[in-house]
Amino acid sequence: PSDADKIAIRNSTKITSSKYQFESKDEGLNEIYARLFPQVEGSVSISKSKFERNENIKTNNPDVEEKSTDLGLSLNQVIYDPVLFAQIDSEKSRVEIYSYDFEMSKQKLASETLDTYMSVLNSKNKISLLAANLGYVNQNLKMIEEKYSMNLVSKMDYLKVNVEYQKSKIELIQEEKNYDIMIMKLKDLTKLEDIEIPDINFDSLTQEYMDKVLNVIYNNTTIDTNLNILQSRKTVDMTNNDIKTAKAGYLPSLGLNASYTKYLADDETADYENYARAMIKLRVPLFEGGATLSKVKSKQLMKKAAQEDLKTIEDEVTLNLNENVNKLKNEVETIKMYKKALISGETYLDSVQLAYENGLRSIVELYDAKNKLFEIKYDL
Repeated sequence: PSDADKIAIRNSTKITSSKYQFESKDEGLNEIYARLFPQVEGSVSISKSKFERNENIKTNNPDVEEKSTDLGLSLNQVIYDPVLFAQIDSEKSRVEIYSYDFEMSKQKLASETLDTYMSVLNSKNKISLLAANLGYVNQNLKMIEEKYSMNLVSKMDYLKVNVEYQKSKIELIQEEKNYDIMIMKLKDLTKLEDIEIPDINFDSLTQEYMDKVLNVIYNNTTIDTNLNILQSRKTVDMTNNDIKTAKAGYLPSLGLNASYTKYLADDETADYENYARAMIKLRVPLFEGGATLSKVKSKQLMKKAAQEDLKTIEDEVTLNLNENVNKLKNEVETIKMYKKALISGETYLDSVQLAYENGLRSIVELYDAKNKLFEIKYDL
């Protein structure tokens, strides 16, 4: 089953799409990080200007035309920006939250694949059981037909067994169709054309194996590794960072700006060729109409909602965990009992087989013993 899970995850287009979306979110974080580095920009502009000189200036040519090619280079650098710093922490949390979405999508697909695989396996075993039961009913029908031809049983007894035979035949056909449907679903999940479903190896269900299963159960009764819990806790962390981002709107920011422009012009009107400027800009928010306060309150309410959601999910996961642990424990104990019943069924079949070979038991009794053994295996 684990191989089927891995194959389904590897071949799933939905998982691949989810992976690309997660990587896209991660690149979004890199985009915010990039704002911490110097932002350098180059520019080229070509201009043509026409203007008329002041009439107080005596000149033979009052109309002037100026052509200029300007080469520019600018640099912006964040020195202190509390909003940007808080946004980085929030975006980190969002990326982690999305990573849990990605892992849960894989977990969901793995669970669906495992359920489908077990349904296929269960259907295959049921087909064997129904086939054995049909063989038993068929032999019983032949015996009744022979007795009916000899007037040893009534027609009602004959018809009753015949109905059982037809019913068993229909049940087998229906289960074979159900098997085809489930195997098609498994192929669709794994994107494989051919799938071989092995028989259950009952000999592998040893006492040592059962003890290992119980040991795994006892050592995995914590909710701290549950993806839903981890995602919810990270959501609370993200709301904390969102509050910090909102509150950062009250704080000043500091940045560096530098620019240089080279003017390429031969006209007499150009009074300078190069222009350079550098400045440090301090931004101090004074009044924004209460927008920042509203944003802080909004994020605080979102945090309270996230905390309540976390409590709900923790309660649900704890309840489901306890139920599943108890179910698994009961299943292990049930398997131990079925193992004993399986040994008894095999012993009984061997005894009937030996008696049949020596003419002490009928073929119907032999099929009945085989049918009982299949019933035990199916229940197991």
